[in-house]
Amino acid sequence: MKVNEHLSILFFLVKKKSDKAGRAPIWARITINGQRSEISLGQKIIPLYWNQEHQNVDLDVHPDKKLAKQISQAVQRFSRLTH
Repeated sequence: MKVNEHLSILFFLVKKKSDKAGRAPIWARITINGQRSEISLGQKIIPLYWNQEHQNVDLDVHPDKKLAKQISQAVQRFSRLTH
């Protein structure tokens, strides 16, 4: 990536692809100089436990702390890979 390129990453849920348990897949949208690409993180979460403002699982609300931490780490790992 060139120094003058602009990179942004947005993590979001695709609620219309929720499974029968109500878990929505977590996706990342990567934008470089206006060119967008989206990819699934391979993780799902109930939307109630997702904090869109922070673009990550809400660790204080999620009842399964171990699972919440795994999802949060997956989002963070992906974010580090793209920077």
